[in-house]
Amino acid sequence: MTTQSLIIWTYIVVFIALLSSCQPENTKQNYRLEPVDSLTLPAQDYTPIRTLCAKYLEKDGNQYLFWVNKPMNYIELYDLNQKKHIKTIQIPREGPNGIIDLAGGCSVFGLDSIFVSSSEIGKIYLMDTSGLYYKVIHHTDTSYRTMNNQVNLNSNIHSEVFHYGPQKLIIPHRAPKWPKKPSEEMVSEALLFKTFDLASNENKKLPLNIPFEIYDNDKLRVSNSNVRIQNRLYFQFANNHKVFYTDDLKNIHFKEIISDYSTDFVPSDKFQNIWEYYKREFMYYSLISDPYQKVLYRLIKLPVNDLETADGENEMKMLYDRASIMVLDYDLNVLGEFLFNQTMHAWSQCFVNEKRLHILRSPLHTHYDENTLKYDVFQLNSKSNE
Repeated sequence: MTTQSLIIWTYIVVFIALLSSCQPENTKQNYRLEPVDSLTLPAQDYTPIRTLCAKYLEKDGNQYLFWVNKPMNYIELYDLNQKKHIKTIQIPREGPNGIIDLAGGCSVFGLDSIFVSSSEIGKIYLMDTSGLYYKVIHHTDTSYRTMNNQVNLNSNIHSEVFHYGPQKLIIPHRAPKWPKKPSEEMVSEALLFKTFDLASNENKKLPLNIPFEIYDNDKLRVSNSNVRIQNRLYFQFANNHKVFYTDDLKNIHFKEIISDYSTDFVPSDKFQNIWEYYKREFMYYSLISDPYQKVLYRLIKLPVNDLETADGENEMKMLYDRASIMVLDYDLNVLGEFLFNQTMHAWSQCFVNEKRLHILRSPLHTHYDENTLKYDVFQLNSKSNE
């Protein structure tokens, strides 16, 4: 190489180095979501492998999983420390302590504080592990026009009741799906969250409105998911790239975070065959919080690999062919997005404990066993620790 060529090459290298130093740090390359373990629990004869609600509780050093068995109106209680089934909570459908169904899932504060939502409008039942409720929360307020009073506490599109001070609850509501595009006035009157005072039995709508933009196309799925880390409440909608949050339950902030694997949102009426819709669907499926590391896991449903061979019914059952997990820090900076291709997992029963994300193996898994509930355990690791 001549001296002149060497000088030119040196200038090029220096220029590239200077250019690179001006670019923001690509944090998406600094983390790994790695399988580190598995958790195996016994499945009872009457335990369905698929549920829409599996909730984790840590109390006094003990770890529990509440597995909602909707067909039987039971909640299966597992001790995760001992990896065994310890009780079937049988909930009567009729009688003085009857709950008609478990359609809305549950939130669990303790073994004596299980909040159950049924298909009955305007009611949440507070019960313990006896299966009998001891309080009914009537959260419908007739002092204002309510557009939606269904409360979803399932884990498939994750949503929870939260404590708000010693005697108040934050109750989340399902974003309504109107038969045709609503007006801005209708959307402004719909509920997103309300508070309920356990002492006075009074409820109050919070000034957190559903963004009208999610109804720009009334044929898109609008399912909303919410989680909390410390005092920050996060929420999202299936058909919107934004993640919203509030610190004071008054003012909403957001950040638009587009998946690396984003495609167009697909209207539900585009295909006569519903399976073809499910195979093509892209949506921001659910949020899961990791309070240990103060991160959010954003589960994203992706279109299938092969439209000809993919099973649309599996997609409907949340046994996705393709999915990704976007990891966000407390301030919604992206730490990474991790692709799960031909996943063989059931995405409606995820939970977090001890800094680890648990994802259930589905009947499509190579090593599936119908006698067990088996979770693959993933851990978020920084590459700087390698």
